[in-house]
This record gives sequence, structure tokens and C-alpha cells, in this order.
Amino acid sequence: MILKEIIDSMPALTELKANKDILVKTSFEISLLIKKIDGILKTFEESRKELFEKYGEKNQDGSINILKENISILENALKEVLEVDVSFEYTPIKLNDLGDIKISPDALYRLSWLIKE
Repeated sequence: MILKEIIDSMPALTELKANKDILVKTSFEISLLIKKIDGILKTFEESRKELFEKYGEKNQDGSINILKENISILENALKEVLEVDVSFEYTPIKLNDLGDIKISPDALYRLSWLIKE
């Protein structure tokens, strides 16, 4: 799975975790998964920050302005990072284990890698 898919699935995972009708076991599994993904996202954020510092100019207040000549280079570098294949262990969630919860179709789509029939 590529990093972008993981990032895009986080709001859906949060929505699923927040559902009060979800089974306790499933909620626990989702919590474990979110912790694993948080580590991946922290590493991504560090890489993103390094890229901004590399292609930008730091202001006195600590903010970074990206130099015009580096915008497309930065965009390409970020795209490259987002396409990195990331692997981690997780237990797929069975659709039946979700019970009768209400979840948006978009969230289900974003979690298609996690939810199995």
C-alpha cells in the first residue's frame, strides 16, 4: 500500500473508531492500527518538514517560504514520498464484525484495504 492511501484512510479510520455501535474487539483492533499508522505519519511529517526546509527559506518567525524556483521540485519530491510503498502488519476487519454501524460510503471506500467480507 502506498503512503498516500494510508494518509487518505485516516479520517475514515477515525470515523470508524468513533462509532459507538462498533464491537469492543473491533474498536480495539482499530485503535492498535491507528497507533501503527501514527508512527508512519510521524515519519512522513518529518520527511515533509525536511523537504520544506531544503527547498524553502526560513523566516525569523520560524515559518518557511518556498522559493519560486523550487516549487515544482518540492511538489515532485512530495509526490515521490507519497508514492512510497509502505508495509505494516494488521488484521483485516470482517464486514460482519462491523455490525449495523453507520459509516459513509466514502469511508468504506477508503478502508477497502482493511475491510474484508
